[in-house]
Amino acid sequence: LNRSSDHRQIQVADKREKFMMLRTQTKGEASEWTAALEQESVILTSDELHFLNLRAVIVDLGSSTIRAGIAYENAYPQMIFPSVIAVHKREGAPPTRKLGIEALHPNMRDLGKVYYPFRPSAGVNKSTSANAQDLVFIFNHVFEYLHVEPRQFKVIVAVSQFMTQGDKEVLMNVLLEQFGAQAVYVQEQSILSMYSYHETTGVVVDIGERIDIVPVDQGFVVEAGVSRLPYGGRALTDSLMRLLTETGHRYFSEIEMYIARYLKEQAAFVALNYDSTVSAVEANPHRYTKTIDVEKFSLPDKAKTIPLITERFDCTEGLFNPRAMLHKDNPGVHELIHKAVQACSIDARKDLYRNIFLSGGTTKLPGFAERLERELSALVPASVLVQVHAHPDRQHAAFAGAAIAAGLSTFD
Repeated sequence: LNRSSDHRQIQVADKREKFMMLRTQTKGEASEWTAALEQESVILTSDELHFLNLRAVIVDLGSSTIRAGIAYENAYPQMIFPSVIAVHKREGAPPTRKLGIEALHPNMRDLGKVYYPFRPSAGVNKSTSANAQDLVFIFNHVFEYLHVEPRQFKVIVAVSQFMTQGDKEVLMNVLLEQFGAQAVYVQEQSILSMYSYHETTGVVVDIGERIDIVPVDQGFVVEAGVSRLPYGGRALTDSLMRLLTETGHRYFSEIEMYIARYLKEQAAFVALNYDSTVSAVEANPHRYTKTIDVEKFSLPDKAKTIPLITERFDCTEGLFNPRAMLHKDNPGVHELIHKAVQACSIDARKDLYRNIFLSGGTTKLPGFAERLERELSALVPASVLVQVHAHPDRQHAAFAGAAIAAGLSTFD
């Protein structure tokens, strides 16, 4: 960390010499930022971590993003990177492998094969494609970045429900046999997300690239009410890509999907009432227009800005009306939650409706929590209170839940 001469700018550099400049309004604010960043930026040795009783590494293997870090109270991921691998095979030489952002570099995309090891396949079994070689590559990167010796740590791994038992066994073998981890705890992301809310009864609504609806009663999953769908945030991004095509912006490749995702994250929202919002846009389109600056991306169509109007909420409506908007023969997310609660005992239902817990980046769409609460309330009697709980950092819910599990006296 370096402070500028006027003490209102802070230069932050990581160990790979990547820089970020943070500008503040006052010297006092700069001092507060400096103190906070210095506290988080200290790289501890394994001996220091042992002294502080920080003995667990958390790795959340998401289909879109991998989060990792050392477990401590109120922990946040210390590293976040896309869960994508690129392999360039050359004759007479070992293949070059890149992970995360480096795998998306134009040279790697042009010369090698790019794939997403934890993304569910389109086949009937919806399994992931991760193998032992991928896992070794990923965990090597994590342990090196965190400066930890895996033999001195327990490892908590958050995984997708689509990871098969065989894949989990491979994962355990890699960590225990090849890395020599002290112990390994593998748990589904949706269950760990429940832990992050410090509750044992409720319905976890975990929407990242997939949709998981998991009712939990007194710490036990009610399997009859579980719904798991292999689409979610990515389907919304695909929907936006199709809508953009109608306006002359054609993005089809895997890398261009990131452009559409950026547009979605910058402009998309969930309409509280879809039909009313459509009417409001027709009456005053300027009010709902949001123009996104995309000059920094050097797009194939040379576009500098992209205006979005109805696309902003059309692309997200599929969460509640998948048949019409996504052409998926499935109920809306509110109906899946209602089904989950109804699968539980009568005595637990009122508590479950009051404890709807959101997890995953897609649930951070503006208006999602309010729309979900409204749609669920319409499905139950007026005497039943529906409450949707939305932690501001719920995209990290599985990681946060794993950190809580690591701090329990029963964890050892």
